[in-house]
Amino acid sequence: PTKKIALIGTSGMRVVSIACKLGNPKNIPKIILIDNSKEVYEFWYAMREFVKDDIKAATEQLFLKNLPSFLGSHIHLYRDLPDDCYASEAPPGVKYLNQNIHTYFIALIKKYGYDYVRSVICHTSLIKQSWADSSVFVKVKNILSYLGIDKIYMYPSNIAACIDNAQIRTQVLENIS
Repeated sequence: PTKKIALIGTSGMRVVSIACKLGNPKNIPKIILIDNSKEVYEFWYAMREFVKDDIKAATEQLFLKNLPSFLGSHIHLYRDLPDDCYASEAPPGVKYLNQNIHTYFIALIKKYGYDYVRSVICHTSLIKQSWADSSVFVKVKNILSYLGIDKIYMYPSNIAACIDNAQIRTQVLENIS
């Protein structure tokens, strides 16, 4: 709870809630987002720039006021899901976060505080690359060692399950390991 951590993740905003939960405000968690999707990369880049913009997001009030406009301008880069759209599909005992991105941020900020959430997003590094590329993971591991971060968590979401090619799926799983 007091150490520096890194979270290597993919895709949407779920990595922010995971990083907030695993990290701590004294040592802002380092998210390294690895995804080869052009849309994911562009959305994350735009979100990070939006959150860094003091005119639009210096405070929780500004952020929440300007979030709908930001989302409307970037609707082509993400899936706009309704509230709790996965709730009925959850296995017993599993509760998914609200899938409505505006509601998700309200809950996240309420739980962790705006300054912490903002810092986590601003501190995120983006790598437009495949999880099957071993050299990326070697380089990321070396960078994290250089930064003194030895608590590394992985959030590969459902990447391995979505890969039809057994050889590539095995490579992804080896890289995660």
